[in-house]
Amino acid sequence: MDSELEESISQLGKVEYEIFSKFSLLPKSELPDTYSVPEIPDSLYATDVEESCSTSTDTFSEDSLSISSPADSTSIQASLKCKDFTKMQPENVVVSHIKSPSSFWVQKCSDMKKLRALSLAIDKFCRFAEPKKHKPVAVEKGDVYLVQFSQDKKWYRGRVTVILEQKETQNTGEGLASSDTKKLKKKELLIEVLYIDYGNTETVPLSNFRNIQTRFLNLPGMAKECSLVDIKPANDAAWTIEAITTFTKFVASQPVTMQVYEERNNVYYVDLSQTAESDVSNDVPVSVRDALVFLELAVFPSGKISPCKQRVEPQYMPPEPLRANVNISAIISHVESPSHFYVQQMSTASYLSSLIFEMNEVYNNQLNPILFGIFAPRIGMICAAQFSLDCQWYRAQVIGLPGGAKVKVRYVDFGNTEVIHHKFLRKLLNKFSKLNIQAIPCKLADVTYNQEKGWSQQAKEWLTNQGARKQLTLKSLGMIPGENKAEVVLYYSDEDFEICINSLIVEEGLATSCGPHSKEVKKSKSSSSKKQISPKKKITPILEEPACDNFLINEPVAEEKKPQPTFVKPPPDTENKHMEVHVSWIESPDQFYIRIAGENEKKLRMLMDDMQKTYENMEGDLIDCTVGSAYAVMSTFQKKWFRGTVVSKLSDDKIQIHYLDYGMTEEVTKKDMQKLLEKFTVDEAFAISCHLVGIIPPGGSSKWPNVTIEKFRLLVASHETLLLTSKGEIDERKSLPSDLLIEEIVRGGALEPTRVVYKSITTELVNSGLALPVRKNIKESSPNSLKKTISGNESLAHLHGIVETTTTSEPSAFIPPPKEASKKENVVLDLKPKFVWKRAVPPSETKFKAFITNIGDDGSIHLYSLCEDPVTVNVIKKALQLKYGKEKPKCVEQVLPVGEACIARFSVDNLWYRAEVISASASASKVKVHFVDYGNSELVPLSDISTEIIMQTFPRQCLECVLYGIKPVDSATWDQEILNFLHNQFVEKEVTVEIKAPADKNRKLQCEIVTLSGLSLADLLISMGSALPVSESSSSSCSSITTQDIT
Repeated sequence: MDSELEESISQLGKVEYEIFSKFSLLPKSELPDTYSVPEIPDSLYATDVEESCSTSTDTFSEDSLSISSPADSTSIQASLKCKDFTKMQPENVVVSHIKSPSSFWVQKCSDMKKLRALSLAIDKFCRFAEPKKHKPVAVEKGDVYLVQFSQDKKWYRGRVTVILEQKETQNTGEGLASSDTKKLKKKELLIEVLYIDYGNTETVPLSNFRNIQTRFLNLPGMAKECSLVDIKPANDAAWTIEAITTFTKFVASQPVTMQVYEERNNVYYVDLSQTAESDVSNDVPVSVRDALVFLELAVFPSGKISPCKQRVEPQYMPPEPLRANVNISAIISHVESPSHFYVQQMSTASYLSSLIFEMNEVYNNQLNPILFGIFAPRIGMICAAQFSLDCQWYRAQVIGLPGGAKVKVRYVDFGNTEVIHHKFLRKLLNKFSKLNIQAIPCKLADVTYNQEKGWSQQAKEWLTNQGARKQLTLKSLGMIPGENKAEVVLYYSDEDFEICINSLIVEEGLATSCGPHSKEVKKSKSSSSKKQISPKKKITPILEEPACDNFLINEPVAEEKKPQPTFVKPPPDTENKHMEVHVSWIESPDQFYIRIAGENEKKLRMLMDDMQKTYENMEGDLIDCTVGSAYAVMSTFQKKWFRGTVVSKLSDDKIQIHYLDYGMTEEVTKKDMQKLLEKFTVDEAFAISCHLVGIIPPGGSSKWPNVTIEKFRLLVASHETLLLTSKGEIDERKSLPSDLLIEEIVRGGALEPTRVVYKSITTELVNSGLALPVRKNIKESSPNSLKKTISGNESLAHLHGIVETTTTSEPSAFIPPPKEASKKENVVLDLKPKFVWKRAVPPSETKFKAFITNIGDDGSIHLYSLCEDPVTVNVIKKALQLKYGKEKPKCVEQVLPVGEACIARFSVDNLWYRAEVISASASASKVKVHFVDYGNSELVPLSDISTEIIMQTFPRQCLECVLYGIKPVDSATWDQEILNFLHNQFVEKEVTVEIKAPADKNRKLQCEIVTLSGLSLADLLISMGSALPVSESSSSSCSSITTQDIT
């Protein structure tokens, strides 16, 4: 206001008034003597549910609620003060009604309980109240009434927004005279109402109105109109159907976080964000505004992106630098030029292979794309990306945003890049970011291009072809300062010679030599290069160059065999109450399907292979199909033949099928069905319907929320097999009440073995707040009782809850239910081994040179001495291949006792090695063996184990050691990341070993291990803060150590 005008107004005079309080609170002692407490009629007391609606002093929006009473037609406005949202912290809300991103209604999550109680009280009142007594004669615009919603016929609070003109409605019936028809014509008022607790509107006749009671006005309207702040449609016109649909997908399936920026005309201008995932490190909530703009469905008028909390962008651990004069085994994973290509170390290939296998198990297991999708990618963001050529999931990093809802990513473990649509991105779970980047950038040493413009396309293709499908020896000359690359010399073996790739590319005329490392093409193999290493798994997933680049790379082909887990479950229960199973399909905790592990899985694989071969070229149309009958069905999703039963006929051509051996359902056409041959009806149905007991959905709902189902799937996806505990007999739904146990490995220390802990999935869901426990006295059943329950004469259709029908002209295929298992299943073997390998013989000297072959899960270090004859390992290996390589030996048919010596075939190179059984159960089709000459362990099928033993007189070649004078920090076990670090840095390295004390109680040598450069492994772990020194008094003296002491 202008100062002169303000001064002139003040000279005119002043207004004085006194504000009187409408009421005051007084103690009982100050009340007048004549005051008496009025009695409240019983009819005004609310029920328990209604009382919960009126106890809130917490309001949501500024609203005016009116009362319409038949005794008093005057509208009484109840003004309610609300919180100032513009000054509040972000709050979780539910979007209740959507018109567009610029017009939608939200409800506070904290008000949901009050709203449910209010709705129940209103609906109860209207159902039992007399319509004539509470039905209004007329309504006023702006007043609030109780209104019956047309879709669910329930009653809600609604505000009159528009009173439409009265329209004639006519109800006529056949056979009525014209005079009677006129009597049926009547006029009824139509009113448009806004449901103040939800935000939607509807046109309702006056007959569906009731006068609202005072007790229903204690709470203000629960829904508040909002609009996304600073955003508009991309075309400057109106919001498209695609934009509205996308916005709905973001906000409709789960609560979102709302931040209010301002209020204009009783509308809040807000930003909505999806909640961060706890399984994703430093996950930044995704702004819905940013997502719509990235998808090019909207634009920012101001050009500003959504403000967000400053968080450190999570990054991968960098690749291990290649020190100078270090030789490693490697493969080339991607080539951009001879001056810029990527290699992977073979020593860490098993870790990468297992990681990628687990990633695909998790990301292909129906993870919710809305919860784990990336809709606002940032340059530098780490993620999981699906490669376009093999449709597999790999670790990646966003390096560009080309537009069109696409991103450019680099696959960090291989080095190649690709432009993909954002829908092929997923948030990277924490457990997949711990392994450091496996693609190491390199440059060929002492070569340069011989063209002014740089490397030719021919040179790039030549190096790609030379490195394809070859295991190379890489000699590092050290890191190039400022380039984050290693300068390397590459060799590959050719009989008795090593071929230098640096020299060969010069000889081919594709490069120019500029140093001594590119002069000599061939050199003889030195004896020092014949060191033996433990068998390691080759890299399984190999990426190819994207089609958008100028050339293709012939990368090593992925092996068909998937990496197997490297730890066997010890029998968790000696009372025969648990069964090893595979979970094949999950609908919810109330319905999922399992398959019994072991011999059944082998039968299922054989059946599936036979079905594919049989029906591949079979012709003929299906004449008819019967509900409840079994057929051979081609899955439209997996493009394979399965055994399935008809659940229902959706149309003449559309059939709903239930797959008997896996549990899922699918819609197929009749042309994808064939008659099931008799030979495929012999095997029992492999999938069994189960449900978790002891828990119910949270929030009082009868339906499991999506977040619980996704958590359940996530827990199951990370385990190949689980343990099932039967909790009773199969119920009327033909479902087995049960619980599932998942395995958690507690890593052992130098003096303590690795342990396995089993956790209940029902307990995990309850502890996560995604399920509520219920108390029931349920008697557990053993696996034998489970098998008895699902055996007998009941048909397959009855087992799976499918109603049987009468036989038609086409005979129905009958498949028997699962058979009763042998009583010997799951019994732990307690037999003594017939033969064990001789113990390793330590070197005669207490200080010797050695070669590390493996780092154990318990922190033990496996190595063999180079002072003795190092050729012995190679002699044993060649002798085993000569014996078992040409003709497959007779393999065992039953599980061997723990400690039994055997010959086992390693899954990666398919070669035979000496081993011993370290864990087994009679119900398992695989056992865990320890390769005694190398130190590593693996799950091996019984078909790959033989007890026809040779080389019995040779002792174990691998010594087991522990680091002397240190212990883990704050734990009795070593951290897995530290073990991975030791494995990456020191496996396949030559070291100096000094025995410092007699063997410990586990017969492991207590040693000091030092690298050739003088680095002590114990001092390294202490300096990293991963270990603590042990006092000399607690360690044995080494002054009088003899060979007898350490054996």
